[in-house]
Amino acid sequence: VDAYEQAIWLNQDDVESQRNHGIALNKLGRGDEALESLRRALARKPGDPDAIYNFGLACESLGKPQEAIQALRETVRINAQHADAWHHLGIAYEQVKNVREAAESHRQATLVKPDFTEAYEHLGADYRQIGQLQEAMQAWRQVARLKAEDPEAYIQLGAISRDMGRPQEAIERFRQALRLRPDDARAYTELGILYSTTGRAQDAVDALGQAVRIDPRQSVAWRTLGDTYLAASLNAEAADVFQRALRIDPRDQNSYRGYG
Repeated sequence: VDAYEQAIWLNQDDVESQRNHGIALNKLGRGDEALESLRRALARKPGDPDAIYNFGLACESLGKPQEAIQALRETVRINAQHADAWHHLGIAYEQVKNVREAAESHRQATLVKPDFTEAYEHLGADYRQIGQLQEAMQAWRQVARLKAEDPEAYIQLGAISRDMGRPQEAIERFRQALRLRPDDARAYTELGILYSTTGRAQDAVDALGQAVRIDPRQSVAWRTLGDTYLAASLNAEAADVFQRALRIDPRDQNSYRGYG
C-alpha cells in the first residue's frame, strides 16, 4: 500500500498504481478506502475492466450488493470469460435474495471454468433453495468429484436425496461422509434426522447421541433427539434435551413447542 501511495504521489495520473492501491486496500479489509482509490482510477480510465471488477469485489465485501451487481455485470459484459466475476456476481445476487439470478451466474462461472469448486458449491445451494433438486444434485456431484476427500459434498447429496424421498440413498451418502470424517457432527445430525423421520427411533437416538458427544453445541441434534424421545413417549428425557437445545439456541421455536 505504501509503495503504491508513493507512486501515486509522484504521478497522479498513474492509473495502474491507483487501481492496484485499491486492490491492496480491499485485501487488507479497508473497503471504503479501496472504493475511493478505485473510483479515482476509473475517473482517469473509464471502462478499465480490472478496476471495475475490483470495485465490484469491494462493494460485495462492504455489503453493498446492488453496486456490486452493477460493477460485476459490467465486468462480464466486457469479458464473458471472467469466471471469478460470474461467481462473485452470483454471491452479490445471493445477498439480495435473487437466488435464480445467483444460480445462473454461478452456472456461467462453471461453464467458463469447469473445475471451479466454490462456484459448484454455491450453485448446488442455490438450486436446492429454489427447488431444482436434480440440478442441485448434479452440482454437488461435481463438488464430490473435485474434492473427493471432503465430506461436505456427501452431506449435501444426502440432504438432497432425503428431500427427493430417497431415504436409503440419503443414508448411504451420510455414511460416506462419516467414512471420510468419522467425527463429523453434522453428518451424524443429518443421519439422525433422517432416522427420526422414517421411524427408526433407536438408530436416530444413536446417531444424534454421537452428534452431541462430538459437538455439544449442535442445537438441532438436541432438538431432534427431543422429538424422537417425545414420539416414543419418553417425556422426561424429551424435556431434558429440549432444555439443552434452548440453552444453546433460546430462539428455537420448535424446541419450545416440544418442551411445552
